[in-house]
Amino acid sequence: MTTNLSRVEQFINEVKQLTAKPCFSLVPDFDNKPGITDSKLGGLPYWPADLPYPENDGVKMSLLAQINCNDIKESELLPHQGMLQFFIATNTSNIYGIDFSHPDKQVGFRVVYHPSIETPIDIEAPRLEECENSPLRLEVAINIEPALSFININESKFNIIFKTVVAKLFQNKEPGEFFDYFNNEEMCTIEQALMFSPTPGHQLTGWPKFTEGDPRKQEQQEQFNTLLLQLGSQFTDDGELLMWGDMGIAQFFIPEENLKSLDFSKVYYTFTTS
Repeated sequence: MTTNLSRVEQFINEVKQLTAKPCFSLVPDFDNKPGITDSKLGGLPYWPADLPYPENDGVKMSLLAQINCNDIKESELLPHQGMLQFFIATNTSNIYGIDFSHPDKQVGFRVVYHPSIETPIDIEAPRLEECENSPLRLEVAINIEPALSFININESKFNIIFKTVVAKLFQNKEPGEFFDYFNNEEMCTIEQALMFSPTPGHQLTGWPKFTEGDPRKQEQQEQFNTLLLQLGSQFTDDGELLMWGDMGIAQFFIPEENLKSLDFSKVYYTFTTS
């Protein structure tokens, strides 16, 4: 193949072309204070008068993220109206409300969808950004922007993509393993190019970004096959905004058919610590 691009650039471009998947990037907006019905991280949630508030052992949960679905445009999976919310418990020994033994049991976390937005009531609940057991340090508005995500090297399907691309571009049908085919500098370039799209890793749907491999078992990957929400670790000019362990990343997965039917009773919540 005659080209001025290096083999790494060719490889990255081809992988992106093969795996590009629409998503919605969640971009923190530090210049505007979010209101009660705005899309945001942290703060007090929108809540209607006729619905029991999510609790863990009698203690109200804290809002992690709130998505005003009216901000979502042209999605085949996500609702275009109503409010989608993610809560975590801070009164549990399980850090950030997660139970790694039962990541699909909504005990220390809760996902709630309101089909419409009515007049909210005043809620007294612990603000996540003020809790000791919290990955969040600041309430912040978020803007929802259409984007593209790409498979990353820690995804279970990446090895198949790697071999397909190398066979197509370089006529090598037996390239061995990715970590042998490319040197360390090349691998770092590829990892950076695929991992941080969109930046900084906060997104709805699309490809998940794994820092330590997919924590889901094979049967869980097949059942919880759609990324619902992903929140990465992020610093601001003044310090931390989100921190999952040591620069980790958190994900909520859902069966695609459940998402399309707006059934949020089955959700898999996990995070990696680095």
